[in-house]
Amino acid sequence: MEQLNGIHKSLVFIDEGNRFVAQQEFARAIQGTDNYYVIVTRESISNLPYSVTEIYGIRSAGKYSLQEPVYHHMYRIYGDYNSVDLNETVNLLVEDSNSGYEFFSKASSKDVECISAQGAGNIFGILQAKSSKANTVIIADGAAFGAYMEKEYQVMLRNKGIQLYLPESFEWLILSSGVLRDKEIEDILENPSDYIDCETYISWDRYFTHLLTSRTADTYMRYSKSTLNPAFLHGKIREQILNALPEAMRVVFALDASI
Repeated sequence: MEQLNGIHKSLVFIDEGNRFVAQQEFARAIQGTDNYYVIVTRESISNLPYSVTEIYGIRSAGKYSLQEPVYHHMYRIYGDYNSVDLNETVNLLVEDSNSGYEFFSKASSKDVECISAQGAGNIFGILQAKSSKANTVIIADGAAFGAYMEKEYQVMLRNKGIQLYLPESFEWLILSSGVLRDKEIEDILENPSDYIDCETYISWDRYFTHLLTSRTADTYMRYSKSTLNPAFLHGKIREQILNALPEAMRVVFALDASI
């Protein structure tokens, strides 16, 4: 691991034979560096935040024994999730306990139970203990949910009444709704990798939090991650955020209701 100290502005490949990738020391070592890392492993790495969409499998074609060319094809492991009937009784299980949870709990219909998991690491346990027959929609930050995805996916395979909604983050959802009417933000959302400095932000959700906080600092929509500004729960702002959800998700929320 000491070799990492001398590597800068590089694409670093780490093979699965290096068991240190699961250690906290490794997580501390790569945070704040200016490299990108491709880690080959069969295990989840709980010490690092990484996106669900950046987890890949590798398919190979060819015969090693005959010395024929072997071709590798990378594919995203997670992408298609259950499609439950959201017109039936639905519970919401929200990853965080702060602004995101506050928004979804107050914006959802009165007959929808909204629960905070108090952190992504608790979602699996809550699902395991789940006794309600209602469908459950899990809302979590996709940009940092990769380490937990395998367990949740296995639960989903056994229970078709569970659906995932994984935006990059709640802050990303607000930004993508267009409530700020900022052309530069639209450009950033179109190509985030052109703007996000990996040396400063180890995950995209942290960048989007910074972007939303800084762009609303001197406005009536001033955003705080810990406590939701009531402005986001009223009128057109609320409706725009909800309309940024996938169409199938919108039936969970009373768009015409006043709060």
